[in-house]
Amino acid sequence: MPLDMDLLFLGGKVHTGTKDLVDIEAVAVKNGRIVALGRTSDFEGLEAARTIQLDGRVMIPGLIDAHNHLSWYSILLSHVDCRIPLNGDIHDLLEIISQAVRETEPGELIRGWGFADYKVKQRRYPTLKELDEVAPDNPVVILHASGHSAVVNSLALSQLGIDEQTPDPPGGQIERDPGTEKPNGILHEAALHQFSFENMFQEFINLDIDTKMSSIQAGIEKSISMGLTTLCDAACLPPILSAYQEAERRGILKCRVIGMPFYDWNKPLLDSGLCSGFGSERFKLGAIKLIGDGSLSGRTAAVSEPYQDTDNLGVLYRDQETLDTIVQELDSKGFQIAIHAIGDRAIEQVLLAYEKVIGRGNLNSNRHRMEHAGILNPELLQFMADIDLVIATQPRMLYEQGEGFYRSCGEERIQLVYPYRSFIERGLHVAGSSDSPVVSADPVLGMRDSMMRQTEEGRILAPEQRLNPEQALHLFTQGAAYSLFEEDNIGTIEEGKLADMVILSDDPLTLPPELWETKMQVNMTIVGGEIVYQV
Repeated sequence: MPLDMDLLFLGGKVHTGTKDLVDIEAVAVKNGRIVALGRTSDFEGLEAARTIQLDGRVMIPGLIDAHNHLSWYSILLSHVDCRIPLNGDIHDLLEIISQAVRETEPGELIRGWGFADYKVKQRRYPTLKELDEVAPDNPVVILHASGHSAVVNSLALSQLGIDEQTPDPPGGQIERDPGTEKPNGILHEAALHQFSFENMFQEFINLDIDTKMSSIQAGIEKSISMGLTTLCDAACLPPILSAYQEAERRGILKCRVIGMPFYDWNKPLLDSGLCSGFGSERFKLGAIKLIGDGSLSGRTAAVSEPYQDTDNLGVLYRDQETLDTIVQELDSKGFQIAIHAIGDRAIEQVLLAYEKVIGRGNLNSNRHRMEHAGILNPELLQFMADIDLVIATQPRMLYEQGEGFYRSCGEERIQLVYPYRSFIERGLHVAGSSDSPVVSADPVLGMRDSMMRQTEEGRILAPEQRLNPEQALHLFTQGAAYSLFEEDNIGTIEEGKLADMVILSDDPLTLPPELWETKMQVNMTIVGGEIVYQV
C-alpha cells in the first residue's frame, strides 16, 4: 500500500454500493482515484496530505443527476421567479408581475418561470384580462413549472402573431375561449414559438463570456452543495457545449458535466464523426436528445385516453415514420439516443422506434434511453424489458408536481404513473435524475420521494411502487452511472474508480425518509479527490 496519500477518510460508515465490500469505514485517495478501502485499523501509520475523521458520519458514492438542465437553470436566474407556494393565491402571482412592470421599461419583455396552476388555490392560470391589467405596456410570458406550457398577455400574443385565425402549429396547441375561439393566452409546446427554449438559449449564448461563466459557476456551486458530483445537461446547443468546455478550461466545472446535444439544434454535430462519449473526465458528449411529447401536469403528454374531465389527448411531436427514420440514422452513427416520452401514446411510439434498431430480446448495446416514462401499463412495461431499455426518471416530481399529476389522471390512472418498483422488478436500467429546474435538483430529496411517493399536499401516489433505501440510493449512483456509460468510473466506491464521494450527516439506509428533509445534510462533496464543498 502506498505511504503518501492525498486524502484519507477514517472512522465512518462507508456504503460502497457493492455487496462485496461491506464493513468499510476508511478510504484512501491518491491522484484523484480511490486506491484503498478497509477498516480504520488497516490504515494505522499511513501518511496523507490530509486526513479527515468521519466521526461516525456516512460516506456514499457521489450522487449523479442523469437528466438535469444546468444551462437552462442558469438562464432562469435572470428571469422573474413566479413559483407560488401550495395553496397560495393567484393574486400573489399578479403582484409579482406588477412589481416586475414597475422595474421594467414600457415595451420590454417580462419573462417569468415556475408557475404551477395546480398549486394556487384557484387551480387555474391567470386570465388574459388579469395579465393585461397588471401589464398593459409590457409583453409578459410566464413559463409553466413543467416547461412545456406558458401563459401570456395580449401584447405577447401580438408579438407571436397569434389571433383567432391562427391554427395550432404542428406539435403545439393554442387554447381558446369556447364562445369566441379567441386565444385565451395559454400556449402549449410548439405554440410558444419565439419564447421557446431555443430562443432562451440563444439569449444566453449572446451574453459575454464572463457573464456566461458566472452563470454556470453559480449553478455548479448550488449543485455540489447538494452532493451532486456528475450532472447530465439534457438539452444543449453547440455554443452551450462550447461554454462548458470553456468552463472546464477555467476550472469552473467543480463537478462532472455530460452534455446532451438536442437533435433539432445540432445537425452539423451529427455529421461530424464525433459520437456519444467524446470528451474528457470532466466534460463529454452524451446521448442525442429528442422530444416525443409534452408534460403530464400541463396535460400535453400524449395519452391514449383523455385527461380527467377533458377530451384532450396531448401532443405528439412527430409521426411514427419520422421518428423511426431519426432513430435509425442516429443509431447507425453510434449515438446513444434519449427521447422524452411521458404519455402512454408517446411511450409506445418511442418503443416501436427503438424496437427497429434493438430488436426484442437483444442487448441494448447503445443504451438508448427513455426520459421520464410517465404513464405505463403491463404491456408497455414488458415491451421496455424486451428491448433492455434505460429509463431516466425524476422522483422529486411526485412531491412538487404530484397534485398536478393526480388532477390530470384521476384515481384509477394515477396507479400507472411513474411505477419505479415495476421498472426494477422487470429488470430495467433505471437512473435517478431531477429535470431541474422543473423541480428541485436536490438528489437527497429525490431519493426520499422515491421511497415516500407523497405529494406536497400529503397524498400518497401508488404506494405499492415505493422503493426501499437501497433501491433509492442505487438510482442516483450505479443506475445513473450506467445510463451515462460511466459505471466503470463512478457510481460505486471501489479501488481504481474516480474519487467521487459524498459525506452525509446521517445514514440514508436507516434514517426514516420522513426525517430526511430536516436531518439529512450533505457535509462534504468530493470530486476526483478534490473537496469541492464542505460545511
